[in-house]
Amino acid sequence: MIRYKKFLITGAASGLGKTLAKSLNNLEKELILLEKNFDGLKSLENELIKNQNIKIIHFDLSKKDLIDELYKEHLKQETNIDCLINCAAYEAAGFFDDIPIEEMLKNIDTNAISPILLTKKILPFLIKNNGAIINMISTMSTVGVPGRMSYCISKSALKSFSDVLRCELKYQNVQVLTVYPEVMSTPFWENVLYFGRIKNAMFNDPRKKNDPKKIAKGILKALEKDKFFYWQYSFTNLFSIFHFIFTNLGDKIVDFICNIKNSNIKPK
Repeated sequence: MIRYKKFLITGAASGLGKTLAKSLNNLEKELILLEKNFDGLKSLENELIKNQNIKIIHFDLSKKDLIDELYKEHLKQETNIDCLINCAAYEAAGFFDDIPIEEMLKNIDTNAISPILLTKKILPFLIKNNGAIINMISTMSTVGVPGRMSYCISKSALKSFSDVLRCELKYQNVQVLTVYPEVMSTPFWENVLYFGRIKNAMFNDPRKKNDPKKIAKGILKALEKDKFFYWQYSFTNLFSIFHFIFTNLGDKIVDFICNIKNSNIKPK
């Protein structure tokens, strides 16, 4: 049985965040659901109408300068939060010489900086309540994928944050669970922003997209068992280990899969 009672979930209106919200709702947990898509939030709230312990917050995590305001207006009084799930993410794709720097920074702010700032704000609650923090990472935190630099940087930063936080907070009885959820069949892929010559690139991605329900079930099971690490046994995750050991060969495989030489790296 999951001992945590009140969950704050970012990116709650779609994909894995929505699936986790539904699963936790079925367990009769209290939920604070944060998302930039207000219509999606309201739709989810209606689906979970039987649960009276739901609060929705319309907020865009790319606005990192407004985290203080978010905390003061919506979270300061929620002192019984005992689990934070940093699930919100999006991707701005493009080669480094094409993608606008403001889009790179916005991607990094959403996926890494704002989750760090939000965690900092409610950490006193989590320590007081012997709580938990769940951070959604990616295999791309360990393998650099051409054209996807912004996402790789953001997830690498969140991975390091999660790893250090785990070591620091274990002496304060806060569980930090780092999740590598693998590629999933969610609206995430429909909302990727493409810039420059990568727009028309067709990536040869052979990976099978997982059902987010399967991933959510694994995450909650890991949370229940006080695990600090969760990942799917898959080719992609095994490849990240291979790439670390055999970097040059790994780069060649990435180059082949992404068809970089023939499709994307061309003079403007």
